[in-house]
Amino acid sequence: MNTQAWLVTLAAWSILGIGVCDGAEPRAEDQRFDPAALRELPDNTWLDLQLTWRGGNEIPAVFDAANQVFFKYGGCGDQTSRINIEGSSRPNETYGNSCWVINMARGQWELRRPRDVSFPKNRPANGCSRCFAYDSHRRVIWMYGGISNGGGGGDQWDLWTYDAQADTFKQWHTKDRPPAGDGANTWMRGGDVFVHDSHADLLIMPRGEVTWVFDPKTGNWQARNTPAGPVGPGHYASMVYDAAARRLVYPTMEPTGRTVPKLQGAPAATENTYWRSKGDLWHECRFTTWTYDSQTNHWARLALPDDAPRPSPRWRFGLAYDSNHQAVILIGGSTDTWERDEKYFHDVWVLDTGAGRWQEMQPHGAPPDVRHRECRHCAYAPEQNVVLFLNHAGSLAAYRYQK
Repeated sequence: MNTQAWLVTLAAWSILGIGVCDGAEPRAEDQRFDPAALRELPDNTWLDLQLTWRGGNEIPAVFDAANQVFFKYGGCGDQTSRINIEGSSRPNETYGNSCWVINMARGQWELRRPRDVSFPKNRPANGCSRCFAYDSHRRVIWMYGGISNGGGGGDQWDLWTYDAQADTFKQWHTKDRPPAGDGANTWMRGGDVFVHDSHADLLIMPRGEVTWVFDPKTGNWQARNTPAGPVGPGHYASMVYDAAARRLVYPTMEPTGRTVPKLQGAPAATENTYWRSKGDLWHECRFTTWTYDSQTNHWARLALPDDAPRPSPRWRFGLAYDSNHQAVILIGGSTDTWERDEKYFHDVWVLDTGAGRWQEMQPHGAPPDVRHRECRHCAYAPEQNVVLFLNHAGSLAAYRYQK
């Protein structure tokens, strides 16, 4: 099926209410968008690029600016075609290890690594919750973490890099590294989320009471005490490095300390608070924004007046740093309750870190179809000047903040 025929078919299915995943999903090589379509995209506008999902879920995405690719590796629910099935101990394992990129020059998905159920050791293990960070100094993608119920592969609790130009993975064999992300202590648990500080040339991995820092120049980890920092990010948080403010930016939902017994029912949510179920209690949570200065080892909560605009409490949102306009862009997310009352968001917010101000954007064009809690497949493409957003329920979309 050629591109035009596929787009017509997709439109017809949309009218009939038929999802792309309900039948014969088109092959990756049959889906393509015209990169020229991005050139004239107006300010504050969405554009659906019609590339459907590839690879696994519950992982973020990252953009490699040097090699012009949108990168995904692993995840759960991976339905990529398998290889090395014979002799595999887990031939049907869908905690995947496939590697997909969107080649922006071609406007097309490329399969860089198949779903190999022999779980080779020369690439990171299969699984979800892995995090990525682009390193503009070395022109590579850093990788760390991962959770699965079996399979295997390379050591997920070590740092790896992926060189998109050479199409190679490298394990760094680091020493004195952080405890594995599923450690028994609360402050150790879920250390998958990190960023690359491009000014200090450091990888920063917050874990609550301790902020771990890796120096690629020396190959050394350092555990920095940060008792006044935010709660640990767990496995599904989002954070970026704001190069203009020279701060790591970490928006999150954290408990206020107020609880209500479940027998009383959940109190009504407000614009700034939400009640989450845990055990026999409802726990009140609020949306807060933290920043971290690696030079001073200082965490600070963004001081917002009670009536100041901000995103409503949510998890698993997309987050990207628009380097052309020095703005942090937040997209979507969910209340992540895993219950009937779970709410999905389609909104767009922009943070001016220096001014300490959030602004809701109200974009033009149809927003992405968010019907799944995982919105972290989100990254900024500086040459195209768009945020790329891919939700498990829909297709790739591009958002331009300012032209």
